[in-house]
Amino acid sequence: MKRLLDRTIRLGLRPPGMYSVALLTLGLCMASPALAGYHSKVVTVTAYTSAPSETSGDPDTGAWSNKLTSNTVAISPDLLARGLDDGTTVAVEGFDHDFEVRDKTADDLHNTIDIYMGKDTERAQQFGEKRLRIWWHTDD
Repeated sequence: MKRLLDRTIRLGLRPPGMYSVALLTLGLCMASPALAGYHSKVVTVTAYTSAPSETSGDPDTGAWSNKLTSNTVAISPDLLARGLDDGTTVAVEGFDHDFEVRDKTADDLHNTIDIYMGKDTERAQQFGEKRLRIWWHTDD
C-alpha cells in the first residue's frame, strides 16, 4: 500500500483519501490504517535563492542551521502547526522527486512553501508563483 501511495505522489496525482481506500485483496471497501498520518494541502509555491536580498545571515544555511541543497524547501510558519517541520519529506505536485523541509519563510507568509534554487535567480524568477498540492507524512 505504501509503495502505491509513494508512486501516486511521485506522479503528481492525488493520493487516495483515507476513507476511500479499498483493500482489494480482501474485497472490502474500508479505510486503511496504512494511510494514517498522510496529509495533503494546496499551497502557494514559489522559489528562492541564496541571493543576499532573499536571506538573512549565511545565505547557504537554513533556519535550523541546515545546509541548503537542491531538494530543500522552506515553509511558512503556519505550516509548522500542520506537522511540517525540519526534515519532513514533502512531495510537490508536478515534480518527479521529493523535497525536504530545511528552512522557514518570512513570518508574514501563510500557506506557502519556497523551493530552493541555489544561486540561479533567473530560474527562480521564471518559476514564479503557483498553486500546487503538496503531500507529507506525520507520525499521528
